Amino acid sequence: MATPMENALLITAAGMGLVFVAILLLWGLMEGLVRWLAPRTPPEEAAAPAEPAPEELTRQAQAAAAAVAVALARQAQAAPPPSPHPAGAWQTLRRAGQMNPRLQLYQRKSRGTRL
Repeated sequence: MATPMENALLITAAGMGLVFVAILLLWGLMEGLVRWLAPRTPPEEAAAPAEPAPEELTRQAQAAAAAVAVALARQAQAAPPPSPHPAGAWQTLRRAGQMNPRLQLYQRKSRGTRL
């Protein structure tokens, strides 16, 4: 008769094995569906497209450069103004609390005590 610890280890190993078998089964099922349902292309369409002429390359490069310039100009116009508090809201509140004793929330005494 096995000890309870050995039984627990056997049950754990069986459970983990079943999980991995199920994962592999699902993986195989998905792989099979992808291969079965994938569109089949004729060999002529699967060939690489012809390279564009050098004139087209220069036009494409010019179009890409113009697009980048427009995008950079739009980004510069749409940039939000800089924050008046670059340190952040929490740090601003903490500094205000240090300057004004009424705002010191964490250093307050409880209501039952007197100053």
